[in-house]
Amino acid sequence: MKTLLPLIASIVFSSTSLADSCQSAKELISTNLYESNEYRNFTCGEKKCTPDVFSARISIEAIDLGNNLTGCFATTINKAANSYIGFYLIQNNKPNQQFIFFGSYLCITKIIKNDHYVITGEERIDSESKERYTFKWNGENYISTSAKFRHSPEDLKCQ
Repeated sequence: MKTLLPLIASIVFSSTSLADSCQSAKELISTNLYESNEYRNFTCGEKKCTPDVFSARISIEAIDLGNNLTGCFATTINKAANSYIGFYLIQNNKPNQQFIFFGSYLCITKIIKNDHYVITGEERIDSESKERYTFKWNGENYISTSAKFRHSPEDLKCQ
């Protein structure tokens, strides 16, 4: 049991620091997303909102993307069939926006050869159809590598 305690402690502290890195960047992420008219209008609705109100309507989830890379998914509290999701990497202790995705969700799915997770998103086209997008790490950024139309009820398998 004594040998497991350091391992358990390192897992707890690494997941805490992962979440902390995105939460400490929330103000910068929120300020950046507030500048996007589409993201701000979706988040605030018909009413104009201040940056503080806007920030309170955003939830940020930290994701370990592999090989010491932390991703932050900034989602709006307002949910619909498709919503806006801001995707950021924490690099040099600062958030680096990768893209804003409009769809049902973004998630990690599998590890690729360079030890980074593939990010996949789905956009609901109608009740029967979805468009699936794949984003891969190219060594500097996540880039879109494919988009496929799906006419199937099968859900994406996220990790």
